[in-house]
Amino acid sequence: MPKKISNKEAEAKAAHDKAHKQRVFISDFLGQHSLQMGVAYFYRGHYIYVYPGGHPIEIVPFSIKKGINFTGCVRDAAPVFYPNASGLIPEPTVAAFYQSKVSLYRDRVDQDESIAREYEEAVEDDDMEVGVGRANS
Repeated sequence: MPKKISNKEAEAKAAHDKAHKQRVFISDFLGQHSLQMGVAYFYRGHYIYVYPGGHPIEIVPFSIKKGINFTGCVRDAAPVFYPNASGLIPEPTVAAFYQSKVSLYRDRVDQDESIAREYEEAVEDDDMEVGVGRANS
């Protein structure tokens, strides 16, 4: 029997799929990229454009149930994007999106290790207090 998923889980999956399947162009970068990567670079000051049309889009800066939302913007609000222009660089040469994911992972591991150390120290302190209490009894 298949596992029944909640509406919240279904919405999260739909948002995840949209972020990975929707393709966009990112200013200064060669090729097409996932919307998820486009959002990361949008908040780093890059423009993003619908693939394949090349129309500029902006990310709507509030949370919605179905994930990332974007809207078209006036063409004058962003420079024209030419996908075959010389001077575009491959995104992996910058890798800011990848580096931010690595940094978040390292921060999470450091935080988990810190919590584990605090827990161990608290347990040791409790053990010492219990041991001292027994010695005085």
